[in-house]
Amino acid sequence: MNRKLDLNPHHQTDQELIQNVLTVDRQSFRVLYERYYAMAVGVARSHVYDVSLAEDVAQESFAIAFETLSNLRDQNRFGPWI
Repeated sequence: MNRKLDLNPHHQTDQELIQNVLTVDRQSFRVLYERYYAMAVGVARSHVYDVSLAEDVAQESFAIAFETLSNLRDQNRFGPWI
């Protein structure tokens, strides 16, 4: 099978993006952020009930995730991990 190389980061899997972040392209984290931010805010809202605070919690979660990304065991499970 002949598969075309797709360099668009929005078409990459979570695992591919994480590998990029950990090796050469820390900017790939932005795609993960864009992919999961709304979900993270939704989860936070179910706990804090204030939109502004939920956004802060989600933002902090992504900051921590960025710093500890190498600890993620299954790189295909970034969404549940965040």
